[in-house]
Amino acid sequence: MDTLLPVIIKPNHYSINNEIWWFTTNEDLFNALPDRYTNLQDTYKELKKTEKKKMVNTIL
Repeated sequence: MDTLLPVIIKPNHYSINNEIWWFTTNEDLFNALPDRYTNLQDTYKELKKTEKKKMVNTIL
């Protein structure tokens, strides 16, 4: 996935404030995101760790 994938998060049924989270597996594209999306950095790192674990599990 080399594009940004927007995911709309609604905290609860009564909330009017939705959040948009952006996901990408392209590191260059991720690094180009504005500062207001830096909270996604941990999400990206976790995604990469998960991908590595899947690869290791497949090899074993």
